Amino acid sequence: MVGLAADLVLLNGKVVTVDPKDTIAEAVAVKGGRIMKVGTSQEVKALVGEETRVIGLDGKTLLPGFIDTHCHPALGGTEIFEVDCRSPPIRSIKEALEKIEEKTENTPKGEWVRARNYNENKLIERRHITRWELDQVAPDNPVFISKETGHLYVVNSKALELAGITKDTLDPHGGQIERNPETGEATGLLYETAAIMVTKVIPPYNVEQIKEGLKHVFKRFLEWGLTTVHEATAIPISIQALSRVADSGRNANKIKPNGWNAPRDPSEL
Repeated sequence: MVGLAADLVLLNGKVVTVDPKDTIAEAVAVKGGRIMKVGTSQEVKALVGEETRVIGLDGKTLLPGFIDTHCHPALGGTEIFEVDCRSPPIRSIKEALEKIEEKTENTPKGEWVRARNYNENKLIERRHITRWELDQVAPDNPVFISKETGHLYVVNSKALELAGITKDTLDPHGGQIERNPETGEATGLLYETAAIMVTKVIPPYNVEQIKEGLKHVFKRFLEWGLTTVHEATAIPISIQALSRVADSGRNANKIKPNGWNAPRDPSEL
């Protein structure tokens, strides 16, 4: 019986099999990371051994792992190093500026402060933050804010200075530098390819930072039930970071004390 015993058994649930008949089963047994039996709880109980981990589902639904065919794990993971301006909970420009100021206070003078998930349409002011407002909370640090759509950006005066953008700078092909209609000065709002003039002077994240970000985002994926994802931005440094995470997992992949190979917590990698 020892050789036939499952590593993991889940009983008394609604197991969505996604077979050709859309069968809903009660229980499932897993051995060596593979499903060995799907059926009634009574049938699957026969595969319980001394070291089998048994989980009672209490009527809850058990779904197969989801596959996301287009996402950006390496990019999304680096959010742990950036200010999250998502609305909600951010409701106003004042609240967004306070978060950026807090980040600035903990960032060495001259280093970049990056923020993401900004959306002016969800703020009570219904307008964009300006470079001058950013200057007040970050006078000595360049600031780069990305809208959640990824097509619009806001920067402060320090960032414009480092990028060499002045009132005489021409709009790039496919992009626009918003300007004050009276003075011609850049407001800090950059559309599409205009942001490249700034991003090219921002130090890129290194491999270890991206690796840390990937561990963060993979943990989130597991919580959501995502077991397979496709990296849609396969740049060399992201591939290198992904490879390091995979190597860490292989090196640490040992049998759990309870006898089954559970998905590893990315924080252990």
